[in-house]
Order: sequence, then C-alpha cells, then structure tokens
Amino acid sequence: MRTIWRRLGAAAATLTLLAGAALTAGPAAAQDTGGEEASATGLHWGIKQSWRNYMTMFGGTVTPADGASADPEPFSWPQRASTFDPETGTGTVEFGGSVGFAMPGHFIWDFTFADPKVTFDGDGTGSLKGTVSYAFYGTADDPQQVREPTEVVFADLTFEDAPVAEGDHLAATITSATLTEEGAAAFAGFYEPGAALDAGRLVFTPPATEPPPTPSVTVTPSTGLNPDGAEVTIAGTGFAPDGNGDKGYRLRIGPGLDVLKDPAAGGAYQLDQAIPVNGDGTWQITTTVKAAYTGADGVARTAAATPFSVYTFAAESTDTTWDTVTALTFAPPSTDPGADPGPDGDDDPAPTCVLTQENAAKGDLLWGLRKSFRSYVGVGIGGAEGNSITATDGAVITGVDEVARDGVPNPAGVPTGAYRFAFGSAQFTSAEAFTVQYRGTVTFSYPSHFFTFVLGDPKVVVDGGTGTLYADVELRTEEGAPSEPVNLPGVALANLDLAGAQKTNEAGVLSVGNVPATLTSSDAFGGFYEDGAELDPVSLTLGADCATLPGGPGGNTGGVSTGGGNSGDDLVPDVRFRPQANPGDLAYTGLGSWPIYVGVTLLVAGVALTLLANRRRSRA
Repeated sequence: MRTIWRRLGAAAATLTLLAGAALTAGPAAAQDTGGEEASATGLHWGIKQSWRNYMTMFGGTVTPADGASADPEPFSWPQRASTFDPETGTGTVEFGGSVGFAMPGHFIWDFTFADPKVTFDGDGTGSLKGTVSYAFYGTADDPQQVREPTEVVFADLTFEDAPVAEGDHLAATITSATLTEEGAAAFAGFYEPGAALDAGRLVFTPPATEPPPTPSVTVTPSTGLNPDGAEVTIAGTGFAPDGNGDKGYRLRIGPGLDVLKDPAAGGAYQLDQAIPVNGDGTWQITTTVKAAYTGADGVARTAAATPFSVYTFAAESTDTTWDTVTALTFAPPSTDPGADPGPDGDDDPAPTCVLTQENAAKGDLLWGLRKSFRSYVGVGIGGAEGNSITATDGAVITGVDEVARDGVPNPAGVPTGAYRFAFGSAQFTSAEAFTVQYRGTVTFSYPSHFFTFVLGDPKVVVDGGTGTLYADVELRTEEGAPSEPVNLPGVALANLDLAGAQKTNEAGVLSVGNVPATLTSSDAFGGFYEDGAELDPVSLTLGADCATLPGGPGGNTGGVSTGGGNSGDDLVPDVRFRPQANPGDLAYTGLGSWPIYVGVTLLVAGVALTLLANRRRSRA
C-alpha cells in the first residue's frame, strides 16, 4: 500500500512541478525559436520550454540522438526529405533524430520524441507530427504506463509567413504551436489539449524541380533527297503543350528569310502550318519537299540558290525557346549523257533506287547468337558425338566466324559458323526507326546433355541509337534433365546498341553492321546465362525492291566481327568430374572416365544443364 501511495504522490508532485516550471518559464517560453544561430538547415524547435526547465531543475537527463542535437539550442533536427511545392505553398518537410528525456527520481523512465514532420497547408497554418514513446511510473524494469513508438499529429502550427528563400534553401518561422488531443495523450496527460508549445524555425531544401523541356526536331531523311520530290517525316519532342498559350507553334520549310516569323509571310514557304503537339510534348508531320518551288507569294525559290531548312518557332512571339533549324540537302540532278530519251524525246535521268516506306522488300540478318554456345554444342565437351546444329525454314549456316581448333574449323564435323536469316517483312520509317521480321530456324541438339535449343524467326526493332532483337525460343529437355522446358514465342532476347555500329544507307540498301548485343532474357536460355551477358554482334541489311543486296543474290556474306567477347579458345578451364558407374540413377552421358569440364564452363559458356546433371549424379 505504501508503494502505491508513494507512486501516486510522485505523480502528483510531477504534475505540480511541471505547472511550476511552466509558471517559471513565463509566456516567453512559447516564443523560443532557437536564437540567431537557428539558420542552419533543419528544424530548430524545443518541444516545450517548461518541460525542459522541469528536467533541468530536478536532475533529469536530456539526450539528443540519431542526428538530433542541442547545438544550436534548444534542439536541431536534420532534414530528411521534402515534398514542399513553392508554387502552392503546400507540402511536408520531414526531419530526423530523436530526443529522450528521463528523470528516475520522478518515475519518468523515458519520454522520447522523434522524427518530426512539418506540414504546410498553404494558408499560414499547418501541423507537426512526431513519433512518441514513453515509460512512466512503476519501476524501470516494469513501468506502469508504456507507449510504444507511435506517430501522432502532435501540434497545430501557425507561421509568420510563407517560406522565403535563403540562398539555396527556404526558411519559415513557427510563431505558435498548440498541443493537439493526440499530442496531449502522447504526453500521458501531463499537459492539456491547447497548451502552448515552443515556437520554432525551419530551414530546408525544397525538392529538385524538373528542368524545363528542351525542344528537339529530327527530319528523316534529311540528306540526299530527290530534288523532284522526297517524302520526309518531321518529328519533335520536348515541346510544352501550353508553352506558347493558345497561339502554339508553327512549322515552315524553305530558305532562311528575314520574314521567317512574320505571320503574314507564310506564302514564301513551301510548307507553313501549325504544329499539332501531343500532351507529352511530341508531334510528327509527314510531307513532301522539293528542291525548287514557287510559293503562294508568286516567287520562285531553289535550294541551289538558297539552302532550304525545316524551321519551328513560337507563333506570334519573340520567345526563342522553341526555335529549331534542321537543314535539308538534295541530291544533284542526273547529268548522265547516256540516259535513254523519255517518251517525249527528252533525256530523263536514270531512276535512283531509294529505300522508302513503300518499297522495303528484301534483306537479311547475320548473327551467331553466342560463339561460346556454338563451340559448346558444335565442338562439345570431350567430343560432340551425336551433337548437331541445323538451319531450316530460310536460315542458313555460313562460314563466318567459325569455331576453330589448332587452325581447323569445325573440328568435330558440326558446322559452327554464324547464321543468316532470310527477309520476312518490314516497316521502314527511316534509317533510325524501322522494324524487320526475318525468317528461319536454327536448332542446337546435345543429346548427352539432355537438351535441344531452338531459335527461330528473329525480329529487329530499331528506334534511334538503341534496338531490341526478338525471337521465338524453345528449350526442349529430356527425361532426367535438371531444367524445365521453356517455350517463349517472340521474347525480347537481346538489347542492341547502335551508337557505334557501322551504318550505310545508299543505293536503296540500309546496312547496319557489328551492333553490340546483350542478353535481356535469361529465362529464354533456361538460366544458361544471366541478363546482360554479351552475345555475338548483329549485322543486318534492309533493301528496296529495286536494290541489290551486298554479296549479290545471296545477301550479306560478312560484316560480323569474329570472336566477339566470348570466343576465346580457353573457354573451358580444367575442372575434372568423375561420372557415376550406375547409369540407372540419371541418364548416362556415355563419357566413361573422360574428363568433363563443368563449373567454370557454366559461368563462361553457359552450360547450366551439365552442372545440375552432374550434381545429381554425385549425390547418388
């Protein structure tokens, strides 16, 4: 009974002392903003001065931690994050750190306030949240009142004004803070709702803002244009949909005249129109341009006399943000004296073969997949008896980049060269944007390793400096194989980097050679390789129906760098394996005591199936 009365007496004394400390602190307590030193980034706020005075007067401890400090006084809480929007004046600034209070003589074992968050409502008011925990009365080991760390809306705030700039930061002054009902409960009833808390100040960094859009225009094609008329596609990005109000933007094609932006001078250009900008800032216009024209103003103009360009600008505005200029160049007219006379007896120039959207009709793809994989199947590990690599349905195996041992290509009698896939169909927009579907199937079979891998009908999609190679992939596994079968039609198999590729576009043929390729689907190989693994470089051609592909009717006969990044002769370091004598436990490899290279081969050559099969055998 004495213990109970002693605890009740201590609680009453605590409340009395808190009230006395509040009276001692006086009205100025609510105005403590941390003094002149509260200019560093962070929240400068002391919770409640009477509470701090109480701790000081009766031997309590105050412990800042986790980034919070008492320098500058009263407390400084470091910034962690911000969603504050200067335009609306709303958002939340999050701070870190904690401050713990303890006074064992008054049965206050712990009171901790942590991670304050200040929210601006945009009207001069806001709120302050914090994570509060405490342990009061009873004993230190068995406190009577306990609160686990809980985030609460601790205080309602008023601000002196909206946050103002201080260098690279924003600063705001809290002129008043009052305890909420949640806050009073989190204080274990020491203070009533509405009690005045400390004022304060916060200095914070607003979130980074996105840079304004930068307009960019591409014209495809823009060089070697047919002077009698060439279709071009003009595409733009980074044009703010509302960047010029309701006046928008204009596109003009012609010479660089002083009247370029004059609203009344549209008749001087062979094209003058408004730009239809999409919501994401992109747009596209396809039109025909000529090397000579007579404008609506009656003036004849030629690109030979004054070069033509594609111009964009903000309509009826002096703002130059949206000004772009893209030059056009035209092929010279034919001057072949041996040209056959036309039907009217005039000499017509010989037609020029140019690859266009309408006439893309031939091409091929030359790709070896991965040379170490071709070596693994075509040369084998300890021999390639029963192994095969075959090409069907339009694919052929070439002599390009064959696997050789001691100067002898295809040492096991299995063809190991790169594969040429036949043309299927195409969607051609420009040399920087096209899709080509190729035909053909290549089948890799390794019976003693329980699998057959099939690669079919690759498709290449190019957009700017990057591309993707898709294909139908199937991994067939036999009974006893450690991997499940895989069947992925049209899977995105490889990323293509065209930045350094060898590219030509002439005589109606687009050739792109030595394009680096990296694996994007490890599932397609049943886990043989990890995503990002280097594959063989890709070479392709796409031609107009009037063109002759490189190498004649057979198409591309070269253009693949030999070896790539995975073609060394020392692909399989010595790692010996002793197969079990009992073939009933797992499909027998038939290798007897022949050394089998395993572990490192999986990492370099991708022989995951062999490793797992051998592990099963070694467990038996």
